[in-house]
This record gives sequence, C-alpha cells and structure tokens, in this order.
Amino acid sequence: MDYALSLFGLGFGGYLLFLGVELLLGGQNFGIVPIVFGLVCVNYARLDYQFLKGNQSIKTVWMGNHIIRMMGAMIASYTAFLVVNVKMDPEWVLWLLPTLIGSGLISYFTRKFVPKKSAKTV
Repeated sequence: MDYALSLFGLGFGGYLLFLGVELLLGGQNFGIVPIVFGLVCVNYARLDYQFLKGNQSIKTVWMGNHIIRMMGAMIASYTAFLVVNVKMDPEWVLWLLPTLIGSGLISYFTRKFVPKKSAKTV
C-alpha cells in the first residue's frame, strides 16, 4: 500500500508537470504553479521511495519528515487563504509566495532540529 501511494504521488506530480508545460505553451503564465507543485510532489514521492527501500531508519528521518510535512500543511493553508481572500495580478504570485517563504522556513527548521549524520571512519 505504501508503495502504491508513493507511485500515485509520482504519477500525480508527473501530471502536474505535464499540465504546467501545456499551460505555458498555450501562453498562460499560470502554468508555473502546477510545475512548481509537480516538482514538490515528485520530490516527496522520491523521498518516500528512498525511505521505503529501507536505506534509512525511522529513527533517523522521523524529525525531518515531520517538519517537512507539517510545514507543507501550513503552506497549503496559507495558500488557500490567500487565493480565496486576496485579489491581485498576477494570480500565480499568490499561489507561490507561501511556498517560497515556507520552503525557507523548512530549510531553517530542518537544519536546526534534525540531527546531523555522523561521519563514518574509514
């Protein structure tokens, strides 16, 4: 089931990438939005697959996954609020501004709270 969900995420991310390119080729700048979200979705599917392969233990990646997914939910909430309640042109800025700011916060909190990998001696 976990593999199926990761595969679904990969497929949906691919669809968003396709949709974004199609919109851009049609002259619509809003195509940037599905491309960015498609890249995020494909990256999450890649990270899930790496975890499911067993290369990493739950103990070593739990905090990072928790931070990324909780902050992702926050980004989605702010995006929904802005898109519904604020009117401005170009619209794609409202869709991507929370992602831009939230990605910086994810990087900061991940560096601050996720334990560093210990160096292996050779």
